[in-house]
Amino acid sequence: MYLVATRQFVGNGRVWVSALNWNSSQLLLKHVEEVRTAVLRFFNPPQPVSEDNSNEYTVVFTPNASGALKLMGEAYQLTRGSSFVLCEDSHNSVNGIREFARRGEANVVYIPVDCQENQEGGAFNLDEAKSALLKNKPPQGASSLFALTGLSNITNAKCTGLYTSASPEEGDASIVTYARTLGYHTILDAAALAPTSRISLAQIPVDALVVSFYKMFGFPTGIGALVVRKGFLRMLKSKRPWFAGGSVEVVQVPGWAYTMKGVGEEPESFEDGTINYLLLPAITSGLRLLSMYLPYLPLRLHCLVHHLISEISQIRHHGGDGDMERGLRVCQVLSRKPTKTLQSLGETDDETGGIITCIFVDEAGKPFPLSFIAHSGCTGGYFSSDRMYV
Repeated sequence: MYLVATRQFVGNGRVWVSALNWNSSQLLLKHVEEVRTAVLRFFNPPQPVSEDNSNEYTVVFTPNASGALKLMGEAYQLTRGSSFVLCEDSHNSVNGIREFARRGEANVVYIPVDCQENQEGGAFNLDEAKSALLKNKPPQGASSLFALTGLSNITNAKCTGLYTSASPEEGDASIVTYARTLGYHTILDAAALAPTSRISLAQIPVDALVVSFYKMFGFPTGIGALVVRKGFLRMLKSKRPWFAGGSVEVVQVPGWAYTMKGVGEEPESFEDGTINYLLLPAITSGLRLLSMYLPYLPLRLHCLVHHLISEISQIRHHGGDGDMERGLRVCQVLSRKPTKTLQSLGETDDETGGIITCIFVDEAGKPFPLSFIAHSGCTGGYFSSDRMYV
């Protein structure tokens, strides 16, 4: 049997050695690298243009998108003088990074949501976003972070100005490029966007993006990814205050010295503990399947969203004289509705996704409890003038 050893120093100089089966570990590493390659290929990183690999991307496997965002909060140094800029319409896990910013006495800046009805654009006004970034531009030597939400799971709005211009004559209107020019590091929460939209890192040059794979193709749960620039990962590694599990190569006990696995930007040093290697190969198959259906999904979802909104908008309570046409709508849609009509394969809607946020109300306009709606939906309930039958 061939063995590979990991070492742990103790105070009296003794070395404790643990060993694994060499063949098994090498096979595992081979499969993990195959999945990393598949993930990178799916998100289409830009081709390297120099020998410096700082702008090349790598993949860190995490428990989910929230775990990747937590890792960012832990490792990124938000301190006095730096800023954390995000949209008001962000996922809870993005909002959670502000607690690391608060602990480091950094400035937290929210970009307001554009709430005008039928307003073109995404979750925020592009001019307001650029103004906020410029106003809070990080001073020399300070690190500041700009977090974008690709698609809101509340308002159904896509991020404005996310993509670079396809035509050089039009210039680069990307909010990502603008933020990086000012000195910000950028992270994209793509958990809701990736399942239905083709994301190309060549067109969205963020420093990092996060995803959960079960949201993309339903399986497996418990695995997400931080797709990150190698240069940015090196910076995070140098600032990270914690280590654990298999990411450690040598640790001195008692004492303070330790070394992490690999050198430079190796993603293993961020994968604390044992990754879910039994289900990891399913990601390759899932990405292959999703790639086949992505060209059809925008049109399919567009038709379903329009049909559902049209149908649920016609359900009304009886009016005072029994006239259904004058009664209050049972379902009130709160999320942004598509304004563009897709008619053929290949077309995409850059403003809205396939999410519908709504509430169900009684005749007086008071919302029904969510538990009641869930129970009624599972048991085939229906509305009447004075009650919901189940």
